[in-house]
Amino acid sequence: NVPALGAAFIRGDGSVTSAVVGVRKRGTDVRATTEDQWPLASNTKAMTATLLATLVEQGALTWETTLAELFPELRAGFRGKFGAITVTHLLAHYAGLPRNFDGTGIRRTAPTPAGQRLNLVRKTGSQELRSVPGTKMAYSNLGYVIAGAVAERVGGKPWEALMRERVFAPLG
Repeated sequence: NVPALGAAFIRGDGSVTSAVVGVRKRGTDVRATTEDQWPLASNTKAMTATLLATLVEQGALTWETTLAELFPELRAGFRGKFGAITVTHLLAHYAGLPRNFDGTGIRRTAPTPAGQRLNLVRKTGSQELRSVPGTKMAYSNLGYVIAGAVAERVGGKPWEALMRERVFAPLG
C-alpha cells in the first residue's frame, strides 16, 4: 500500500540521478514526479543507531547496557522500570516510551542541546512508562532522543560532534 517510491543519488561532484514510481496519493491516478516535494523522516534514527554501534564495537557499552547504569546520578528519580530500559529497547522501539515528547520548555532547561537531552532523560524517567521495557513494540521518536543522550554519555561529546567524528568522517 505504498503509494510511491523515490530514490536519488548525489555524487561527490554534485551530479544527481533520481527516479520516482507511483502516485502522489493512494487511491488516485496522479503520478508522482521527481519535482514533487518528499518528506525525509526519521533519517537520524539510522545514523544514531550506527553511532551507538561504533560505541558497542569499541566496548564502551553493550546492547544490554541499561539507563540506570548509564545515568546513575539520575537513577533515584527514575519511576518504575525506566532504569531497566536497554540500548536495544531504545533502538527497537521496545522501551515502553511514548511516541513523541512534549518539548515545551525543554530548550530553556539548559544552554546546549546535549544538556537539554540529559534533562529530557531526567524528565522522561520521572514519568510512568506506557509498557514494561521489552514487552511491547511502540514506535518512539523520544527513544531516539534518549539514545542520543546515551551516545553523549558514553562518547563524552555532544551527539552532533560524535556523528561527525564516528559516522560521517569515516564515510567521507
